[in-house]
Amino acid sequence: MSRRAIYDEVGFWSHLKNGGVVNHKEFVWINICNPNEPINLIQSSHLDKYPNIRIPFWDITCPLSYRDETIYPPTIEDARKIIALIKQFQDKSFIVNCEAGISRSGAVAQFLEDMGWYWPFYFKQLSHPNSTLLKHLKEQWLKWELWKDLI
Repeated sequence: MSRRAIYDEVGFWSHLKNGGVVNHKEFVWINICNPNEPINLIQSSHLDKYPNIRIPFWDITCPLSYRDETIYPPTIEDARKIIALIKQFQDKSFIVNCEAGISRSGAVAQFLEDMGWYWPFYFKQLSHPNSTLLKHLKEQWLKWELWKDLI
C-alpha cells in the first residue's frame, strides 16, 4: 500500500499530469463549498469516481451579520460529517478542496496530517487553516476515540 497522503485539487491534477498513477479506489474526496453554491460539471464528473462528501459552510470563524442576514462558521455537525468519512476510509489518501484551497481545506489537511497523513510542504506553506473548523475536528475526533472504547 502506498503512503497515505493529502492532495489539494490542483496538486492532485498536477500529480496526474506529471505521470502519477491513480487507482480511484485509493482516494477519497472532501469537497468543501459555500452554501447554495452549485456544483460545476467538471467537479461532478470527477467526484463521481471517488467516495466523497460535498459539504457546504462559510469560510469564517465566527457568525457575521449584515442587514437582516447572518451567516455562520463551520459547525460541530460539519466536523462530524468529515470525521465520519475519515474514519470510514482511514487507509486511503484524501483529496481536499475548497474555493481558494487555503483555509477550510487547510484545516482538514492540517487535521489529517496531525493524524498521520503525509501533507506535502508545498501545499502546507500556502495554508492558513480555519481555526474554528480545526478546533471542531480535533474535539470530535477526541470524542469519537473516547466513546469507541466505552461501546
